[in-house]
Amino acid sequence: MVWLVLTCLVHSTMLLAAMMPLLTPLARQFGLGNEGTSVFVAAFGLGNLIGPILAPLLFKRIKLSLVFLLTGFMTPLAVISIGVVRSVPVIGILALVAAAALAVACLRVIVNTILQRLTPDYKQGCVFGAEQALLGLGWIISLTVITSLMSTIAPGLDIRKLFLFLGGGGLLMMSACWAMSRREIQNACIAAKPLTG
Repeated sequence: MVWLVLTCLVHSTMLLAAMMPLLTPLARQFGLGNEGTSVFVAAFGLGNLIGPILAPLLFKRIKLSLVFLLTGFMTPLAVISIGVVRSVPVIGILALVAAAALAVACLRVIVNTILQRLTPDYKQGCVFGAEQALLGLGWIISLTVITSLMSTIAPGLDIRKLFLFLGGGGLLMMSACWAMSRREIQNACIAAKPLTG
């Protein structure tokens, strides 16, 4: 069960990592040039900042399994939206980039809450150590793959199609994870209900 929950977080993190090299061509597409990448990175950072603050507020009011589901699907849907929307102001794309980062940051808090409640004390070092190793490895693999993909198709790069490809793959992966482990995740979320008082 622990590994199923962890898989959802790792794949969302990999999807987010794959977005990073795409921010520069995205900035160019909006006429902001290479310097405009910093604006997109700032939106990315803002989402990462707000996510951990928002997550505890969400699962105090909404079922933890529902927050898990919403944040798990929010990142691929935001990535798909970047590829789909046309004639939108740059602020709309910045909001989608921030939303993708926010969702993964929220999911990280939720998954850690679940893992902490489900994992016996004597195994927590092993589980959380494995989590950090998998997240780091996923980040490296994702960046390597997307950078290689961009270098081979760079001359005819259609940035929107690449976002659609990434988001679609992320959506399929999250759907498969949820379908295989929905009942277990819901039970785990009940067991991981935050302490009150």
